[in-house]
Amino acid sequence: AENDPVEATTTFDGQVMLVEHKSILTAGYRCIAHIQAAAVEVVFERLIAEVDRRTNQIVKKHPKFVRPGSTFIARLSVAQPVCVTAFKAFAPLGRFMLRDEGTTIGAGVVVRIPTAKQRSEELQSTKESGAKIASSSV
Repeated sequence: AENDPVEATTTFDGQVMLVEHKSILTAGYRCIAHIQAAAVEVVFERLIAEVDRRTNQIVKKHPKFVRPGSTFIARLSVAQPVCVTAFKAFAPLGRFMLRDEGTTIGAGVVVRIPTAKQRSEELQSTKESGAKIASSSV
């Protein structure tokens, strides 16, 4: 719409249904995302939550890994900005496919696009929790 144009972003949260994959998927995994006409390398920065497919309710927060056949929410990042919007706001610009080694491994929708302020706050809280863990183990 004229009042709310689509913005380019390098980071977004997506709900992914992992269809086919040879093993588990963890944070740091890289694959190719097909977002509209663009094919870009995407990195799973962190796994936010595992979701029940039937009820769409969060089953587990911050899982260490996910298995094929599961649905989950993850923070995804790309090197070059891409135009996406939340699936609820405009469905055609909120879908993406994930491919690796010539195989479609999953499909997903954009749940939200975090602002720069939200990303920096989350990064700060992650650093603080990491510092607490490191200091408690000394």
